[in-house]
Amino acid sequence: MIFDANQLPSGTRLECDVCIIGGGVAGIVLALTLSRNSALKIVIAEGGGFDSDPFSTALYTGEADPADYPAMHKSRLRYLGGSSNHWGGWTLPLRASDFAPREFLPRSGWPITRESLARYDAEASRWLQLNGDTHDTAFWLNHSDDFQPLHAPDMVTDIYRLSPPTRFGEAYRQQLKDAENIYLMLHANAVDLVAHENARAARQLVCMNQTSRRFEIAASQYVLAAGGIENPRLMLNFRSFHRDGLGNEHGNVGRYFSDHVGFRFSQAVIDGYAGRRPLYDPVVGFTDRREGAHRLVGGMSFSDAYSNANGLRNTGFLFQFRGPLDESGLAELPQSMAGNAGNDPGLVDVFMGVEQAPNRDSRVSLVRDKDLLGMNKAELDFRLDKSDAEAVNASADHFARVFSASGLGRVKLEQGFWPPKAPEYGSHHMGTTRMSLDPRDGVVDPDCRVHGVDNVFVAGSSVFPTYGYAQPTWTIVCLALRLAETLGGDVS
Repeated sequence: MIFDANQLPSGTRLECDVCIIGGGVAGIVLALTLSRNSALKIVIAEGGGFDSDPFSTALYTGEADPADYPAMHKSRLRYLGGSSNHWGGWTLPLRASDFAPREFLPRSGWPITRESLARYDAEASRWLQLNGDTHDTAFWLNHSDDFQPLHAPDMVTDIYRLSPPTRFGEAYRQQLKDAENIYLMLHANAVDLVAHENARAARQLVCMNQTSRRFEIAASQYVLAAGGIENPRLMLNFRSFHRDGLGNEHGNVGRYFSDHVGFRFSQAVIDGYAGRRPLYDPVVGFTDRREGAHRLVGGMSFSDAYSNANGLRNTGFLFQFRGPLDESGLAELPQSMAGNAGNDPGLVDVFMGVEQAPNRDSRVSLVRDKDLLGMNKAELDFRLDKSDAEAVNASADHFARVFSASGLGRVKLEQGFWPPKAPEYGSHHMGTTRMSLDPRDGVVDPDCRVHGVDNVFVAGSSVFPTYGYAQPTWTIVCLALRLAETLGGDVS
């Protein structure tokens, strides 16, 4: 059922089993999965409405550094469906190695495994409206004779499956409306989460609508599902648990912020150009609307064995196909690229995305300025350090070496590609309420429960301890399904 909190009288009190703050991807998946248990009553406090409006957008304003980083009120959307309303549709699971600690990457590793999320793959595929139930490379390469993979001894092909993309607020609005045990409150802006006297549990959420009227939601369990910037901003503003904010006894809330940064670093001449396009050209994957079209894009990455042996961070490579090359086209290229061209050569731009090291100084914090509801605004300081630059250069060098040695093509690295002149920020806000076994190292435990607080959980990419290169939406959905089981939902 759907209600507009702007119509609620001041002093209204709602009671439920689970209160979810945020109606984006994680919040909608969590709520609808929990609703399968008819004994549960779920309230979603969504700050926006069905569409963007100036009031809600203004609540997301804040300062960001570096200056070219996307503005916080533009990279995020504060209305039902959240950032899925401008999501590109790319999906890829994190690798098993993303979950493992690696000696050459400080603070790496999750306290859970990729296998613990793999059991939700089929269900996540349905939520994201994907063809098939798997990203398994062998499955898809055997599925179609159209695909001619690039084979290199120390590299693998990744399969990115493309969602339509699913706009969660539109795709699941009717289900939210029809669910008799869901109360979706639009324009319900969380302004305080009030602790019990011992600060070991929350007792009520205080919300404010756009007319400044306050109301309360009392729940047995609370979930923050407001995104990688808003989750820590809310927690830092919720000071009844601790003077420095909810879950912030060790000063970790808002820290370890990360995003995916993609950029072009090389060009390559590849052989068998026309045969490679159906798998590796994003234009083909996104525009093929035939009945039964696969809707996927191939990328490449180093094998785990090669990455571990050479101390390389997990790195994804994607290709932009520029066109086939005839003799005159080859003649315009450096000999190092055009020489020894095989059958059907073509030119591609090569893009990379390298995971960043968890950096405690990269963070979301509060400033003195207040928003329209009287809450402290957020300030973002996104930092890339010397080790990130070294990792980028190492991945580029190894790609050129492995790709060329395999006979797949000839690579020319760009000069001065780092720092990139035109970075493509993913606006994938991650890491700010990171998962950890030890409260001194993070904010939530392996069940996504805030350390030291019995009934408050966090959903979304803010819990990622390490980030990989895969877009986060797939993992967000899997984690939401896992949290739904923890809170009594049916994921069967």
